Amino acid sequence: MSRAKWLVLLLLVIGVACKDDEKTNDTYPQDLVTKVAYLVIENNDEPNVTASGFLVEREKGLFLTAKHFTSVLNKVGTRQFKLFFNGKVYDAELVQLPPLRDAALIRIVSNFDYNSFSEAAVFSQDKVKIGDKVFVVGFHQHHYRVRSINEKMGHPDKVVPIRRLYYHIETRDTLEEAEVVFDSLEAQVVGIETRWWLVPGNRAPNFSDSLRYRTNPYFDVFTERYHFGQFGGLSGGPVFNEKGEIVGIVTLGEDGDGGRILMMTPIWYLKDLENYIKEFNP
Repeated sequence: MSRAKWLVLLLLVIGVACKDDEKTNDTYPQDLVTKVAYLVIENNDEPNVTASGFLVEREKGLFLTAKHFTSVLNKVGTRQFKLFFNGKVYDAELVQLPPLRDAALIRIVSNFDYNSFSEAAVFSQDKVKIGDKVFVVGFHQHHYRVRSINEKMGHPDKVVPIRRLYYHIETRDTLEEAEVVFDSLEAQVVGIETRWWLVPGNRAPNFSDSLRYRTNPYFDVFTERYHFGQFGGLSGGPVFNEKGEIVGIVTLGEDGDGGRILMMTPIWYLKDLENYIKEFNP
């Protein structure tokens, strides 16, 4: 029997089990180098809302993410959030928002050495076409159950133990234990210039959000394999073409436990933001 699924914003709001200790340093173990960062809005020093972002300017410490992630900052009464990037933890804050697009420019505000950073992502000058292969990349949580299924299916998760070794979160029930993983999902472009409001069942939380999502065009992708577990947390992650260039930002995805459809904010609608990045002087 088929079941209808809503497309929802891909933030992850986390329920924390228990902690055995406080954070004591600004590092964490990560054995891969990437252009992608894991973003965390904390509540009482614990992860509360998470998303992904990606490096767009090394020397200035600038990253792009989804606007709907940064909109949570005002709601929780904070300006800053944590940015986990290639084994180090930084404080970051919002810099600039385009008027309508679901994108946000953020920057590191704590000390950093840009020489240790990977090369910044390059914006593609070409629009995607139906049938193009793309790669959806980001950090989010997978429960032990999901990681076990992926391993049995021949797609073992790349675990980055931020919850266990940075936040010292323990879960008594092994099946409910969740950890951050790095995902790179191969997908195919199946829709161009789509509108969020055309998807049955979609609804925005307020008028301004409704205007933004109904006005903005997106492109849709269909992942090559079924994604066990939720897409939540991939918001703000990059979408790469086969050349390794950025063509979009992850915005919306199928709700519920798994799915294969995602909607992306096209990078070619962010030219003003691209110019702002070049001219930005912190």
